[in-house]
Amino acid sequence: METTESAYGGQASDLMKPLSAVGASFVSKEEDEAHSDTEVVPLTVGVGSKEFEGKERAFILVLPSAVDEAPQTIFSKLGAGIHLIQTKQLKLTTQKAKQLLQKCTNPAISAAATNGMCVGVEVAGTGALAAAQSAVAAGGGDSKAYVSLDPQAAAYENNLFFEQWRDFAGTSVTK
Repeated sequence: METTESAYGGQASDLMKPLSAVGASFVSKEEDEAHSDTEVVPLTVGVGSKEFEGKERAFILVLPSAVDEAPQTIFSKLGAGIHLIQTKQLKLTTQKAKQLLQKCTNPAISAAATNGMCVGVEVAGTGALAAAQSAVAAGGGDSKAYVSLDPQAAAYENNLFFEQWRDFAGTSVTK
């Protein structure tokens, strides 16, 4: 598998950092002490990055029960060359879950997706779809997350979740 190195790091698992590791000025001493390493900030390359134009993409929907553990159980398994493009936290209604998960064959995923805040993640890179499917399978499978089944589903799901639905209820992966 070809790897793509960028200014953003070698792999997606490197881009999920504890608040205390970010070192940015927006994390005050009080916030750092209050949150320590229990919450993460996703460091994404962003949708405007020309480096990922034409690269394969995948959509991962982390279910509410797995949001806190996903950086360790799913994203750490994506491998080199796969990068986080964007993330968003959203509470899905039954209607939105049905619309988003049209290709999902497991009704338990749709039901679980409406039980709290989900996190949508777009990843890109050579082999992104296979890497995302493998990482989700290794990280707990359908009980933890949904991943696109094919490139067409990924394009539809990423567009719907990130572009069409602008009514997100939060600005971070944390509670």
